[in-house]
Amino acid sequence: MQKLVEQRIPRPPMAVIDPGAGVGAFTRAALEAWPDARIHAVDINVATLGLLAATPQITASLPNQVSLHHADFLDWTLRELPAVPGPRLIWGNPPYTRHQGLAREAKALAKKASGDLAPGGRAGLSTYFLAASLAHLDPADSLCLLLPSNWLEADYARNLRRYLWNAKERPVELHIFPHALNLFPIASVAAMVLWVGPANSTVNKLHVIRLKGELGSGFYRATSQDVRREGAPPKSFLFVTSSHSKLRQKTVPLASIAHIRRGVATGCNQFFLLTDEQVAKLPGTAYVPAATRLRDIPTDHLDETAHDTMGDQGLRRWLLWLSEQDTSDPIVHQLLEQGKLKGVPDAYLCRARNPWYAVERIPAPDLLFGPMSKGRFRLILNSVKAIPTNTFYGIRIRRAPRTVESIALLASWISGPAGQDALANASRQHGSGTLKIEPRDLADLQIPIQIAQALD
Repeated sequence: MQKLVEQRIPRPPMAVIDPGAGVGAFTRAALEAWPDARIHAVDINVATLGLLAATPQITASLPNQVSLHHADFLDWTLRELPAVPGPRLIWGNPPYTRHQGLAREAKALAKKASGDLAPGGRAGLSTYFLAASLAHLDPADSLCLLLPSNWLEADYARNLRRYLWNAKERPVELHIFPHALNLFPIASVAAMVLWVGPANSTVNKLHVIRLKGELGSGFYRATSQDVRREGAPPKSFLFVTSSHSKLRQKTVPLASIAHIRRGVATGCNQFFLLTDEQVAKLPGTAYVPAATRLRDIPTDHLDETAHDTMGDQGLRRWLLWLSEQDTSDPIVHQLLEQGKLKGVPDAYLCRARNPWYAVERIPAPDLLFGPMSKGRFRLILNSVKAIPTNTFYGIRIRRAPRTVESIALLASWISGPAGQDALANASRQHGSGTLKIEPRDLADLQIPIQIAQALD
């Protein structure tokens, strides 16, 4: 990051701000890189600031070159940053606190500091730090931050991406680490480096650099891509590479050949999902095969044998599938009374249904898709016609007759290298290298035209 900044700024900064300085790795590096700059280390944790102040390198630089600020960086940007002379460089590694860990008062301050760039309520602290920093950049200022990469595509960060897309007078670079790399084991997030340079007189492209390498041996540029900032900003800053763009010319979206939808939300799996023992006395019309957890399905073909194996293990492999006529059966009536005693009708989804026990009726999908993965996305051929719960997406071929051979052909491509690569590019990055794909992005998955034609 130091080399990146030194190679790109037209002149050294007069001030360097380290937001959430911690024990001061970036503060110490700034002292060496820009000896004529005033370094501002800002952190709300007095203990880490104390450790930083005790570092011999910092002690020797106080108070002439380094200022330690015991303050919330978001509040500090409002009160003190405007008075810091520039050109200024904001650089560092903001705290990764997730939105669930932020108090209501902290979010209110964060929105105030971020102004028009304030992200949505699900943003973590690092995204608020980024928004507040961008909101207070003067034309001669620059920014280089090590951040989680989820803001590149999350809905809550649309304002930030719009700002960066429209700020064509500033050079912007995204340096994206491999998504499976656990750069910070404690934080368990995919990471990237954002560079925003000082404004200039030219129209700048957005530069996307994908990195490869390891922590021990270092990182190198694997691919780079220049993106013209024209028209409306894209919904994701994880841009499709040119090779994928060429592929799209000979493809059709999955939604054109199949219905994609989430599985059934029961409202109370403990009640609606049943074991073999529980269904033994129920009428056959009262339940259907179910698929509820990816790890419960032993193979990538859920046929009767695989489904029976789940039963042998005592797993909940049946979904209660009641109509009003079924309630006249005394065993069904007894089961519903037990549910009432346990408060099942009062569960959020159940009380919105009429009657409460009638789960949503959906056709059985041809394929079951697991939307989260740390490696390979799993696709399961659903020969037993199981109804999935909402931990799965269901894929159902539009045209009939739907033969096992045609369904298996589609499954083979999606499960193969080309399909898995396409899924990874359409997915969003979560903590610990986990990828998740949303239904609308799966619907837009580009399927080779030959596969689509075989399904006609």
